[in-house]
Amino acid sequence: MSSQEKQSRISILLNWYCQSPARCAAGVVILLFGLTLLLMTPSYDTNDDPVMALVASGYGTVKGPDEHLLYSNVLLGGTLKQLYSVAPYVPWYGSYLLLSLFLAHWLLLYAILLLSQNKFSVLSYLIFLSGSRDLLSGSSTIHHS
Repeated sequence: MSSQEKQSRISILLNWYCQSPARCAAGVVILLFGLTLLLMTPSYDTNDDPVMALVASGYGTVKGPDEHLLYSNVLLGGTLKQLYSVAPYVPWYGSYLLLSLFLAHWLLLYAILLLSQNKFSVLSYLIFLSGSRDLLSGSSTIHHS
C-alpha cells in the first residue's frame, strides 16, 4: 500500500469520525485522558478522597463497605457499596471520579462542537485545558507526582 493510499484512508476515517460531534469529542477526550494517564500517576490531592475511598470500600474504621460518604449522595454511596461488595479489590471510588471527569470533559467538548464544528472548536477546548493545572484536576484525582 502506498503512502498516498494510507493518507487517503486516514483522511476518510477522520472525516467519518468527525462527522458526529459526539464521536469526535469522545475521541479527543479519550486521546487526552490516555496520554495523561500514561504521563502521570493517579493519586488523591486532598485528604477527604482517601477517607471516602476507605469508607466506601470497607477498610479502615468501618466493618464493611458503607454508603455514608462525605459530600456525596447516599445513592452514589450505595452503588459504590454494592460494587465493593461484588469486587472488593477494584478501586471503584477512584474509577467513579475518573468516569465523572471523563463525562464532564466529553460533554464540554461536545457542547463546543455543537456550537461550531471546526478545528478551532477543538483548539479552544485545548486552550481551556492549558489554563487548568492538569487535565484531570477537576476533583484532584490526578496530578504530577
